[in-house]
Amino acid sequence: MKTKGLTREQAEKRYGEFLVDPDGFALAAAEAERKEKGYKNWEEQAIAKSDDPEATRARIEAFKNKNRTRGIIIMILFSAAAVANSVMNPYVPPVN
Repeated sequence: MKTKGLTREQAEKRYGEFLVDPDGFALAAAEAERKEKGYKNWEEQAIAKSDDPEATRARIEAFKNKNRTRGIIIMILFSAAAVANSVMNPYVPPVN
């Protein structure tokens, strides 16, 4: 309360927001900190705060590429499974 310069009512309101949605509260606080310091996104902030910015940038890019590839493979597999299922079990409308 004193470190943030908040009144008691403001501190209670923030705590109430935290109790309602702790994850959202933490994400909003991190976003506010990023905007305050002038970073565009979390990646830029992580790279700027890192001891070795190039290694951090490479790790983030490798992580994003690996997960993008995984996502594409999963979507292709599920789409292929849906097509295979519809070919093996075609919809036949009921006859009246």
